Amino acid sequence: MDNKAVLNKLLKIAENQQKILMKIAQSVDPGAAAKADEALKSLLRNTHSIWVSNNNIFSGLKYSISRSSGEKSYENCNLILTIMNEKDRAAAEDPGKGLLKMEQDAFNAASQNQSSPLYGYSANLTMEVKVDPNLK
Repeated sequence: MDNKAVLNKLLKIAENQQKILMKIAQSVDPGAAAKADEALKSLLRNTHSIWVSNNNIFSGLKYSISRSSGEKSYENCNLILTIMNEKDRAAAEDPGKGLLKMEQDAFNAASQNQSSPLYGYSANLTMEVKVDPNLK
């Protein structure tokens, strides 16, 4: 093998090592990830309670969240808001002050707060609104 081939081989090894080091640096401690998951669930519940109180709309909230192991990104964070009256849909879906806007703003603030378990995380929040006159 000539010098150029050896150098190319060493360069390839160095690039692979760099990729591995970057992956390790970006990975999340499992304990910290569990705290972030709990913090997100709590944030969703608390923000929903505030929104309900501010809007006097009786509603229920369910959600599903998913995050790839070791990642600081919630790819799917789906909220299902159930309201009793169709007339409340406009308030729920209001792009300026509806529940999804409040949840996203709360998450963004938490993800920028260095003392939050959600610091540095990202999330793609979506919301579906359902109407159930028998909601209890």
